[in-house]
This record gives sequence, structure tokens and C-alpha cells, in this order.
Amino acid sequence: MIFTRLTPFVVAMVVSSPVISKPYLADNVVFKHHFEATVDGQYLDASGNGNHAKIFGDSYAITAGAQGNGIEFLDGLTYLEIPLGDFNPTEFTVSWRLKISHLETEGNGYNQQIGSQWGQFHSHSSADKQNGAHGGRVQIGTLRDDRLNSADTGAQNGYILNEWVHITATQDIDGLFSYYKDGVLIASKQMAASDPWGTFTVGKKNRLSAGMYGTLDELYLYDISMTAEQVAMLHNFEELDRPPVEHTSALWGYEGELWQPTNRLPFVALAGYQEGKDPIPDDLPIVANIMDFGAKSTYEVEADTAALLAAVAFAATQVNAENLGVLWIPEGEYRFDQPLIFTQPGLVIRGAGQDKTTLYFEGGMVDHGGTINDFMITMGQKQSYQRWNNAFSFGLNNEDLPQRGDFEIRLADAISDDVFDRIAAQGYRIRLAQQVKYGENSESPNLAAEINGTSMPLPNSSGGMLLKQNFIVEISEDRMTLTLDRPLMWTVTDEEIYGGARMMTREFPGSDSQRMGIEQLAIHFDSTKVTGHSGSAFGQGGIYMAGDNSWVKDVYIFNSDNPIAVGKNTHNNQIEGITLDADREPRLSGASGKRYNSHGHHGITTRGESTLVRDITVLKEFTHDITIVNCLACVISEVDGGQFNMDHHRQVVYSSLWTDISIQNPNRMWLSTGNMSEGQASGAYTTYWNIYTAEPTFIVPFPQDENTTRRQWGFLPINMMGVNTTNVPAVGETNLPWPYDATGPMLETITAQDIYPQNIYEAQKKSYFEGKLHGMTSPQTRYSR
Repeated sequence: MIFTRLTPFVVAMVVSSPVISKPYLADNVVFKHHFEATVDGQYLDASGNGNHAKIFGDSYAITAGAQGNGIEFLDGLTYLEIPLGDFNPTEFTVSWRLKISHLETEGNGYNQQIGSQWGQFHSHSSADKQNGAHGGRVQIGTLRDDRLNSADTGAQNGYILNEWVHITATQDIDGLFSYYKDGVLIASKQMAASDPWGTFTVGKKNRLSAGMYGTLDELYLYDISMTAEQVAMLHNFEELDRPPVEHTSALWGYEGELWQPTNRLPFVALAGYQEGKDPIPDDLPIVANIMDFGAKSTYEVEADTAALLAAVAFAATQVNAENLGVLWIPEGEYRFDQPLIFTQPGLVIRGAGQDKTTLYFEGGMVDHGGTINDFMITMGQKQSYQRWNNAFSFGLNNEDLPQRGDFEIRLADAISDDVFDRIAAQGYRIRLAQQVKYGENSESPNLAAEINGTSMPLPNSSGGMLLKQNFIVEISEDRMTLTLDRPLMWTVTDEEIYGGARMMTREFPGSDSQRMGIEQLAIHFDSTKVTGHSGSAFGQGGIYMAGDNSWVKDVYIFNSDNPIAVGKNTHNNQIEGITLDADREPRLSGASGKRYNSHGHHGITTRGESTLVRDITVLKEFTHDITIVNCLACVISEVDGGQFNMDHHRQVVYSSLWTDISIQNPNRMWLSTGNMSEGQASGAYTTYWNIYTAEPTFIVPFPQDENTTRRQWGFLPINMMGVNTTNVPAVGETNLPWPYDATGPMLETITAQDIYPQNIYEAQKKSYFEGKLHGMTSPQTRYSR
């Protein structure tokens, strides 16, 4: 990943991850033909996509190819077809190897036709009658009349009799068509996009009547435009579709074939808005315009504040959770001196862009009776629960409690009619909840040990949290068993703290605070001085997300103490495309030798279940840049920062994931604090996957002895794959867990540059929705209520 997204406010710093030299293309293959095997009388598409090739005519032979077998066309009349239906790519790569045996010079002298049936992509050679040694000049392009002619490609860059020639053609999304011979770029030209290709043909059956003479091999089609580096790799027979096995994790493999619901790699495929099943909507209707309510966008604080509050109140009457709508704030700077709270499901506040619409909040929450940790914008209602009320919840069978990775939950009693109807009305969505106390001195020591996954004694800590996981369920006929659509995250214990584990049908109040958004704008605060650990003295918090299934997207936040925070009792919120910046006077923080300027308290605070934070640029450091606290199956993905830290703030951080992270200076990357009485910094199965640092990092979480500050992490099963580290395996060992204890930390010695896939969240999500994960079928077919 390379981050170069800038706003007009961002001029000081752009940091980037390494350029990955081998971006694998397994997802972009349309067909691959080696002519090694047949299926139902057709030549097998080796890509697995089922685009097999059928031969017409009988004057051909399977013979030695450029690598393995090839197919030799003997008479210029035999041809081959590959049906592609309505295939109509915005970019593509076509590649083949051909050794021609004959040069047809009669008539138009056309030979070696390869392309779509009606010429949307085509290539043929023109006989060079003045030089019989040449097999012909290549003419190639997207249309017959929009192409590179022989004058462009040259006689020396076409086919040669009785010699293997490798031809590759690419067209990128901007229409640039490029012709390569033997891995070397020969010519490029802007060309028009074509219509659907229909049937891909090789040989005489086409409008040019150009026959094929010679042996064809390695016929490939991709729906992506390869780079020059990739074309060279293709020419050298290097693997483009997937990496060597030593670049994959023992917990995952290539597409999840090694993953098990019970293994150490957590299941996070359903993180984010609508569990990843639907994208954040971008085509919503505008139901209100702030200008219609008296906004001035001319630094008139009183008018803009009144207009915002009135516009939000009106827009709330026009939307609901099923019919979302936009409160539109056009380009301009708007000033407000009051906090904003909106709770209506379906309401989205949208600007004209983070470089066009600015919401400027004067002062802070302290001016409005709040504290330095409060927020100027709140989305949704802070939630509480009715989890022990029998009208809304029911207990589990303590004689047959489910384990981590299970797909069934057995109940203590049959579900009543009232509760069954409530579950059905909620789309068969239900939540499991169990209370855990943090320390070994608590009323739930077994569950505390399970969540922390540690064999070391837990500290005597106070406080606790509610573990919770959402499911879509099928209910057995006797109403005693629930079948889950995803694996259970923890092993349920029989500890009866607050009534033990129970299934909840809904939460009160605020259970309908969902599907709200803030997007495409900037939020600014006064340039106050950072005076303490918590930021300024004014309470300049940005956005607090108290509802579910909501989002903050494409937002630039400037001079905030706490730019964005997610509530702990929420699920499936998404924070995406965020830039954090400041010009305020910072506070010098950090231990000796690792000092840094803190421009605020928590940059982004991630809580709840299945929260997704992605595409984040941290331009100025905070005391805690991105925090995970009270988090289950949360995902932090695609973060770009300088002296960035991954803050684990205790209160149970369990089965969460950091992936595709770029940190230029690793000095403080593991710096994590929080209240020592609230448990260990991280719980079990927290995973770090593709964490790039400019210099190798010493891995702090792995404990060296019980007396160091690392003691707070415990000896727990966390996972590190693709972390640039100074830790190395013993002589003769490669890519093995470290240390070699299934209950302890695991380090696989693959570099961030090499690990495949680069983003395990995206890979797991794709495999889940394609029904490829072990023990799990496609949710679209398994749960289709």
C-alpha cells in the first residue's frame, strides 16, 4: 500500500509503506491455457474459472510447448474458441507464446489471428514478403481501426519462423494500450475501449480470415493491466498468481485452507458496517440542506449553530433505518458554539469533501458543562441492557456449554413463543453475553483466564466488562438449539457472575440507534495548547459513535483532543478514510530516549464488537494514536503513520487484528498504558499481520521475564505474522512459531514485504463470502431469511 491522499491542509508529511514488488494476481485471472489436460472434450482452463477451450477441425497436434505441452495448428483452417459471455473489462492483459512454422503470403498475407470474435481485441501478423526470415510484423489493438500497425511495432519485433516468441498486450484503465515482445515494451498508444468480447478465438474463424500456423502455448487472459515488471516476470515463467508457500502463514495458507474456527487466528470477516455484506451507501437522497435553515457560511456563529440544529431536527423526520437520507452541507466554513447530538437512525451528515466543507467548533465541551474527555458531536444513544429480563433473554444449558469455534448453542429451556416472535422480528439476529471480571481475584477466574489466554497468574485487578457476540441463528424444531452463522469467539464457562451467560434478543434503550453517518467534510477546533496527558483544558473531542452499524468516512480532523471514539456496547461501526492533523502547541511526552510531541490524547479509540478502522493517516502524534480497548473482533487496517503507536488500553482486548500497518519510526509502536487494575494490555488471539517498519523492531509484547514492564502483557497467545523484527529463529529453523509453545506467543518469520496475503482481513472476508472457509458455507445461501 502507498498512501498519497492529501487534502489542502496536509502539506508537511507523507509517509509510505514499501512498494511490494510482487503483487499476486490470482483474483484477476480470466483463463490460463497450458494445453496439458482436457475436460469434456475441451482443453482445461487451468485457472479454475471454467473458461475451457474447444478446438474446431482435426488438423492439429499436441506437441512440445514453450513449457510442457503446446497445441500445434497444421493447416491454417483449424481454430480454437473460448466463450467469454459478456466479458467487457475496463483493463486487461492478454499473453501467449507462439512458434510459427509457416508464413502465408497469398492474398492479404494475414496470419496468426488471436483475439475476440468480432475484433474488440485482436492481433494478427502481416507477411513480410521482402524478408522471408521474418514471420510477419505484428498488428495489435482494441479495434481493427484503432491499433498499433506494423509501422509502430516494426519488422524486427514481430514473429520469427521456428522460434518461440512471447507476446503480451495490456490496456490500462485510462486506455493506454501497450505491446510487449519477450517481456520488453515495444510500443504504446491510447486506444478506445471495446464492447463485450464475446468468444475469444485463435485461428481462422474471424472476420479477418487469418489462419494459425505453428505451436501455441501459455495463452492467458487477466482482467487487470500488468505492470512492466509483471510482464517481465511472466516472460521468465515466474509465478504471478500466488507466492511461494514460505510466504504464507501456517494459520491461513493461500485462501484460508489451513484456517480452522478453533485455531489462533481470530475470525474477523464480519467487521464493519452491515458486517461487510453491503458497502457504505453513496447514492442516498438529500432530505435537507443546511442553507435552507439560515446557515451563512460567513463566520456567523449564532446563525450557523441555529441552522445546524434546525436542519438536523427536520432531517430526522425524513429518514429511518430502512430509508436513509442526507443532510447536505455545501462547500464553505461553518462555525458552531454548541455540541451536536443526533440519534435518528438513517441520518447521514455529508459535506462537499474534506477539502471543501469545514465544520469549525469554537471552544470545547468544558464550556457546556462537560469534561475534557467529552465530544462535540455524538451519533446515537449510549446503550444499556435488559439482558437478565426473561422477556428479552434466556439461559444456556450448563451441562453442555459451547466451546470457542463451535457453531451450536444448547439452551437450558425451550424458547417461549413471545421470545421466538421477538427473534423472528429481528431477522433471527441475537446476541450472546457473559460478564467477565478482569483479574484472578474476581468472581469469574476461569473466564478471565480464557479471555487472557495466559498460563501466568493474572494480576489482582478490579472491574470487568460484558463479553458479547452477535449471530444470525437457525432455531431447532424443539427450540432448544441455536445454529450459528459464525464461530463462537470464546469458550463459555459456568460461572454465575450476574446470572451467567445468556442470549439477548435486544438492548434497551438505543437499540435502534443505527445506520448513521458523517462523511466528506473537515472538523476543526481552536489551536489550543496541549497542557496535559488528556490534551487541552477545553474538552475538544471530535465524534463519539454510540450507535451500531454507523460510519465516519472521508473526514479530516484538526486540533482535536480525541478525534473519534466508539462506544463500548456497540457493534459493526466503521471508521474509514480519516486524516488526523494539528498545528497546536504540543506536549513533550514519552520516556527518555523515546520522546515525542503529543498533539492530543487518543487519536481514534476503538471499542465494541467487530468495529472496523481502515485507511487512516496520522500526521501528528497523539499520546495514543489508535487505541483498542474493550474490543472483541475489531480490525485496524491500512494505517500510515510516522512515530505511530498501537495502544492496547486493557479492559479486554480479545481476538482483534492489526493488519497492513506502516510505521516509519518504531520507537513507540508498542507503547500501551491504561489502568493497571483493568487487566492485561491485551487478551488472547490479538494478531499483528503485515506491520511494516522502516527499521526492524524489537517485539516488546513477548515477555522476557516476570519482573520487567512486559509483565503486563502476560504470556499469552498473540500472533505476529509479517512483522519486521529483530527476533530470528534458531539455526536451521525457518517460519516457525516463537517460542514453540501452543499456549504462548507465535512469531512467523516472514517479512512484511513478503507475507501473503498482505491484508488478512480482506482475505478472510473474501474467503468467507465465497464459502471457502473450513466448516462455513456462504452466508447468502445458508441464511437467506
